[in-house]
This record gives sequence, C-alpha cells and structure tokens, in this order.
Amino acid sequence: MLARLLKKTDPFNFILMVFFLFIYGVLRFFFIHKSFFSTATLLEFTGVFFLFSFLVFLGDFIVKKNNLTERNSYFLFFFVLLAGFFSKVLDLHEISFSHLFILLSTRRFYSLYRSKHKASKLFDSGLYIGFAFLLYPPTILYLILVYIAYFIFEKVINKQLFIPVIGFITPVFIRFAYDYYNGNSFMDISGFQTDWGFDLVQIMDNRFFTIPFYLMVFLAFASMILHFFHRQAQGNRKKGLYYILVVHLIISLIVVLMYKSSLEKSIQFVFFPVAVLLAKSFEKISKRMIREIIAYVLFLITLILLIIH
Repeated sequence: MLARLLKKTDPFNFILMVFFLFIYGVLRFFFIHKSFFSTATLLEFTGVFFLFSFLVFLGDFIVKKNNLTERNSYFLFFFVLLAGFFSKVLDLHEISFSHLFILLSTRRFYSLYRSKHKASKLFDSGLYIGFAFLLYPPTILYLILVYIAYFIFEKVINKQLFIPVIGFITPVFIRFAYDYYNGNSFMDISGFQTDWGFDLVQIMDNRFFTIPFYLMVFLAFASMILHFFHRQAQGNRKKGLYYILVVHLIISLIVVLMYKSSLEKSIQFVFFPVAVLLAKSFEKISKRMIREIIAYVLFLITLILLIIH
C-alpha cells in the first residue's frame, strides 16, 4: 500500500511524508524533553517541523524540476526516512539553516544545463553558499560542485568562472565589514572550529549513529555502482546530472566528516544526494511486494530507533 502510493506524484504523498516527519519530531522531542508541553519546547518543535517540511518541499522541487528521478514520490520517502534514521538533525540548529542555503544553491546549479540565465544561476549559487559558509564553514567546498556542474554542461573556460566567487564573497564581505566595524572577531563569530578530522572511535562508540550511517553509505554506493552499468542508456543531460549527483554525495560526506563534534547534525547534508540515489534504485525494483516490504521495514526501523534512542 505505501510503496503503491509513492509510485505516483500526488499532493497527498507530500502531506503523508510531512506527517511521517511530524511523527519523527514528536517522538524525538517527547523522549528528549521531559517538559514536552512547555512553551519553549513547543516553539522549538514548531520551528524544526516547519524548517524540515520546507527542506523536504525544496528537495522534491529540485528533483522534479530537473527530472532526477521518474515521476514518483520515492525521493520524498527516503529524504524523510533519513531524518528518522538520524533524528538528532531534528533540532533547531544553525547547521540546518546552512543546509537550507545549500539546497537553495543546489536548485540553481543543477539547472545549469538550461541555456537561460546562466550568469544569475552562477551568482545565486555562490551567494547561497556564502550564506551557508557563514553558518557552517565546511560548506565552502560546495563551490567546487558549482564549477563541476558548469564544466560538465559548458565545457569552456570564460569570464563567467568569476561569477560564483563574486556571489560567495558578497555575504562574506558584508559580514566581515560588520564584524570589523563592531570590533568583533570574524573567525570566532562565523563558527570556525578547531576539532577538524574524522574520529572513527567516536562514531563506533555510538551504535545508534554507526548502524544507520554505514547502512546509508553502503546503499548509496551500491546504487552508484548499479547506475554505472546503466549509464550508456542515458542521454548526455541525464549523464551530466548523474555525475553531478555523485560528486555531490562525495563532497557532502567530506563536509560531514570535517568537524567530528557535529557529525550527528551535519549528516543532513548527505540527505539530498543519498535520497535521489536510493529513489533511482527503488524505481528499478520490478516486484511490487518487495517494494512494499522494504518501505514498511525501513519505516518501522526508524520508529524503533527513535524510541530506543
């Protein structure tokens, strides 16, 4: 029943996935906050719910606008499911707002294959990454993704290469000037940290993070291998978008692993590329019963993880 519903693109599916997100949020806040019905907790929950609902909507818009999957709601399902697997992202944190800006940038540079408004798309991509950088500095690496997308679709070197940098510098310079005027340290206020590096021991000590993390990475790379053998059947535009998606996943993993103290919140940066890859693989399952079993099992696992966590 669930997989059958998700096979179509329907406004009801979005409402259903938002309802799943609501359940995850309620469980997360209920077991974490003893005073769940306090005003402060309810306000925080409302903020988190609406922020992630918009992230889900924005991600789905990017997928549909660029035909990254077939006309279905599988992406919605896997994006929300990942929020259930890694429930600590369902807190009101600046990393989530940084993620929002990265998705806004993604919306622009994924559409560079279209001939219209390339300059504005490049500027907007850099601009949004600049805002994301101010909230979470490792996101500066997404500038690489903008240039990769540009070279995949343009295959030329020209003066437009400076546009993303100009866009990126704009909010950063304004913030620097503001901090300088007020006698503040730009390095401190912008969220720069010193705990660089991938701490395998820290991850292995937290089985509630370790199991979903390695399962997600395994499924994502298995999906990449599966699509590698089918790429010859795709057109140039779809191949280009797929290459961008793969690099998107790799850069997102690097961004997540750069600060070991924020792993459980920054993991949300991989949600978009992983959800797209899993949706594309889910489409290839021909047996409807198998899709149903997988969908219900994964949903039940998220509920169990939330309750026992």
